[in-house]
Amino acid sequence: MLHTSELVAIPPDPGYNQKKGQYINRFIYLKHYRVLVKGVSKVRHDVLLIGRVVTDPETNVQCLMPNDNYFSHYGIEPSHDSILKGRGAMKKSNSSKVASYSDNGNGSILGFGLGIACFQIAKETHLEAILTEIFDADTARDILGLAMFYCDDYVGLTELEDFTAEQMCFTDRVLTPQIAGEIFRSITDVQRDSFFKKWIPLHAPDGLVCYDVTSVSSYSQRIDGIEYGYNRDKEKLPQMNIGMFTDIETGVPLAYESYNGSINDFTNFPYVINKAVSWGLKNNFVLIMDGGFAEDFAINYSQFEGYDLIVGAPVDRMSKVKNRLIAWRKSNTDHLSMAQYRFDSSIKCKDEEFELAPNVNGRLLLYFNADKYTLQCTSLQMDIERQKTILEELKKISPCDAKKFNRYFDITVNEDRSFSYKIKTDAISDDLHVCGSLAIMTTSQKLSVETILRCYCNKDVVEKRFRDLKNEIMGERVRVHSTEACKGKLFVLFISLILRTTLSIKLRDWVRKNRYSLIGCIHQLKNIQCRKTGQNWILSKALTKKQKEISEILKLPVHSLDVRK
Repeated sequence: MLHTSELVAIPPDPGYNQKKGQYINRFIYLKHYRVLVKGVSKVRHDVLLIGRVVTDPETNVQCLMPNDNYFSHYGIEPSHDSILKGRGAMKKSNSSKVASYSDNGNGSILGFGLGIACFQIAKETHLEAILTEIFDADTARDILGLAMFYCDDYVGLTELEDFTAEQMCFTDRVLTPQIAGEIFRSITDVQRDSFFKKWIPLHAPDGLVCYDVTSVSSYSQRIDGIEYGYNRDKEKLPQMNIGMFTDIETGVPLAYESYNGSINDFTNFPYVINKAVSWGLKNNFVLIMDGGFAEDFAINYSQFEGYDLIVGAPVDRMSKVKNRLIAWRKSNTDHLSMAQYRFDSSIKCKDEEFELAPNVNGRLLLYFNADKYTLQCTSLQMDIERQKTILEELKKISPCDAKKFNRYFDITVNEDRSFSYKIKTDAISDDLHVCGSLAIMTTSQKLSVETILRCYCNKDVVEKRFRDLKNEIMGERVRVHSTEACKGKLFVLFISLILRTTLSIKLRDWVRKNRYSLIGCIHQLKNIQCRKTGQNWILSKALTKKQKEISEILKLPVHSLDVRK
């Protein structure tokens, strides 16, 4: 919070000013470091917002109106009679509670649109009720207020104070980075698991659940579980892994589990499944996963827990599946059922019995799409021709480089590194027969070939949730420095992901029709502003066409705030 009654000299520490609206905020550098971004060394730094740059009316000199960060960073105590700037109210005692909405003075202006939209989503999805039941009411509102802040494109906690002062949030107080840290550290694993137990039964009615894993990099190695491992973003940084369950039909996130960045996805899978059982993902659920989880012990453990599986069968790793696929494609006599799927394109399918893992019987579904076959064949032939051209231009080659071509070429390297090669016609023929094909394994005997294909192709909903979480909400980094804060922050970000996903689902058709973005919609909502008049809030300006359309889709009661009512 700003101490509006105090003016101090701008500290000489290195920093910069940032203009936000009519104000100029002052930041100081805390730390400089370099990171590799796609192989290029770039400078990064941590900053701290210490106040607002203002002009002293008496001396006409620029000074600093300090905030709480200034006093805590420099170890200075503010005056006992220091006046704080609350939400829309300019003068509240330092010892008093920050103003609530009803306490705001006449003329105060707040952004209402995003707050009303998120509030309605929290009500409709029972998110508010569940959080209030698990946490106390004030903490639940603080969590929802933070989650609303993270719904916007990532700007960092330095903007939290201004955001909660300028937008109608769930909380009755202005949130600061320090308060956010306290909230993160207060959230326990027990409370998080209690939330999942209440949330999952409400939002996975059909029992079709997708599971996948992503990694999130961190600059801090003081957090438990931040370790070096397979980094999906190709960054040379330690990381943590996050596994997430998502409803396959709606795309709403159901639960998540974080674990050490050095552990493989399928190695940790049984432990995640064990946790999922405790959350309420019982054996009436069907798990949909990609080919990375097509491992014997992962399939066996899922079967042991009573789950049905739909899992991709990676042709490159499973020779048994590849041989069956090639044999099916070569034999035109083994005629095929037809499954209609997407854009009225005809997809051929063969459904046969298959042993997914030792003592786990199920089905192998082989799909073939003629349109994709043409595209993939052309791409493969062009790649083979490219490799052949490279070999013809080379005079010599090392045994190590020769291995790069051994999929389609049999290369003989002489002692002087001269070489000869032959084309592997059988290998090329096999891969051409694989083009346009997809293999899926399942233990379910009830689901149709159409439903299985639709579910497997829709599993990208969890990848979309990861993209939103990492890029739009989290800002690609964990950005905390303790294990407790990391766990709590992940939970708040998960709540934000729920709000953002639900908002995206509601606005999906309008966004596509108008070629707009979800972030653009959020900014339109933030700009629906209201002014305090007496005990009432009314719109401070007329709504634009976009704001009216978005409000109608979301069924926001902004018409009741119109000055003309």
